[in-house]
Amino acid sequence: MDRDLLLVWAEHYTRYGIRLLPLPYKNKRPIMKAWPDRASASYNIVSDWIRNGYPQNVDGTKIRELGGLGIATGVGSGVVVLDVDGETGKDTYKKLLGKYGDFPETPAQKTPGGGFHIFFKAWGACKNRAGMLDKEGFRGLDVRADGGQVVAAPSLHPNGKAYQWVEGRGLDDLELIEPPAWLKAIIEGNKPIEIVSAPIGEIISEGRRNQTLASLAGTMRKRGMPESAIEAALLETNRTQCRPPLSEHEVKTIVRSIGSKPGGGSTQERAAAQRVEINIENAFTDVEDDSVPIEHIGGIFPRGDVSVFFGRAGCGKTIFLDCFTRQLSVGGSILDGCFQENEPARKIVFFEADANVKMFGTRKHAFRWQGDLANLRHVFSRELIRKNNFFLDLGTEQGLAFVQDIAEQKRPDMVIFDTLQGFHLLDENKSDQMKELFLNLVKLATNYDCAVVVTHHARKGNAKFRNERLSIEDAQGSNIFLREAGAVIALEKIDVGDKTTHVFSRMKSWAKPTQADWFGFQFVEECIYRKNLKLAFELFLGTGDNKSEILRRAILGREGWFTRSDIVAAHPEINEHLIKKILNELTEARLLETNGKGRWTKYRAPE
Repeated sequence: MDRDLLLVWAEHYTRYGIRLLPLPYKNKRPIMKAWPDRASASYNIVSDWIRNGYPQNVDGTKIRELGGLGIATGVGSGVVVLDVDGETGKDTYKKLLGKYGDFPETPAQKTPGGGFHIFFKAWGACKNRAGMLDKEGFRGLDVRADGGQVVAAPSLHPNGKAYQWVEGRGLDDLELIEPPAWLKAIIEGNKPIEIVSAPIGEIISEGRRNQTLASLAGTMRKRGMPESAIEAALLETNRTQCRPPLSEHEVKTIVRSIGSKPGGGSTQERAAAQRVEINIENAFTDVEDDSVPIEHIGGIFPRGDVSVFFGRAGCGKTIFLDCFTRQLSVGGSILDGCFQENEPARKIVFFEADANVKMFGTRKHAFRWQGDLANLRHVFSRELIRKNNFFLDLGTEQGLAFVQDIAEQKRPDMVIFDTLQGFHLLDENKSDQMKELFLNLVKLATNYDCAVVVTHHARKGNAKFRNERLSIEDAQGSNIFLREAGAVIALEKIDVGDKTTHVFSRMKSWAKPTQADWFGFQFVEECIYRKNLKLAFELFLGTGDNKSEILRRAILGREGWFTRSDIVAAHPEINEHLIKKILNELTEARLLETNGKGRWTKYRAPE
């Protein structure tokens, strides 16, 4: 298949944060092993598959030329697909339309087999369902969700025809939206509920209010109505038809959430609508010598830029930031002197979405942490909602204005959002939705000359691969995070013998070299007058070198026969899972000879 054509489409899909997988020519069956976890939304990775062949095995073995692209469905790509299969599926589709009403306008592609794929926005974890209505006598419909995939245009069907997006219903034409409530119920395996609609005068009961008002707002927005008119219409509908009515704040939140999403029309049309007149001469900036290095707050997060701090659930991101910011607020030796012995006291605003005040207070007591409350201010999302009935949504003008007002008043050295996902209602897998929000955070960092830190989760992945070390590709969500961030820091929890170490790696930085296994901390008990917990920090020996490379050199440099246990004993600082992986790689590459099987296998470098 034409490589240049595939490259164009790969760029198109990855721009929307969609995870792709390689397919053979005229074949919809993935050959790449563990593809649900190895599908990628990185254009660099996908373009390498297209140019150089795709990896069939986990060890990276390359095979024949790529012949098409598949879309890995589910939460990772942000899409759930209704697969309408041939004439049977079309008949079922028509029956559903007659029973429940029309489907919403959402992207769709035609399949060469006579059916079509209807793309919906993923709303959470959802299983594949083949023949989801077969028992009810409605055949020909499948759901492709977590762990599933569909062939993507312009790939070829076995009959030689190409998959095509329906005219006017491509990803650039229509916004992905969730399926209607009745279809969502069917997909989830529940009893279908009545279609959500709101004819004039009909009572909108509790349980249908938010979705109905959001649907009405979306319709009015597509027809070009301004946000003020949509707000007035929804407030009136809420007053006259909702039983009981929502609060005025809830209605306005619905309007803002709809208004913050990208508008209709093509990408070029939206860009043209936002074009402004500028003075050409003002577009140029002279680059001059600057001997002053970029300042890193606490030696970690660059001032004037946005840092993404990510890791798997439970790895210790929040507890580290709690300790780190309390030390920064006082100044002096930070993180046991790993980076700064005489850090000046810093001003920090800490926006916390997941944990509550009680948790922070309990932790402060357990660790005997001190902090200067004049320099460290916390904003808890739950408290904002409880006290002010206000949800801080960075995807809205009101939310951004709120944060800017705080920055203007406090002039912080660092602003933290833990987690970013807790402060917006956008789809983090969609680049077009996240780009404006992320660039607004960049403006916040540059306008107020502060370090902005957003915490983020790593992809869960298949349980088989959860012991693998993190890579930059494991940062969940849109590739906007990785492309626009000035620094990307990963935190992992690694068991070495009977000890657990929380390890930091600098995976991207505009100002410093990347460093695997940079520094880390352990939980220890400290007894002075009474027992209390402590985080003990240390820089790792060999900082800046990759542990995998260190291990490979050490193994290949050994003389005589040895076992895996010998390597574990010689390198207690390295995870045993990594040792096993490196031994397997060197054996497959015939750089090691083996004798025996299983745990008793002996190894040696060829003489």
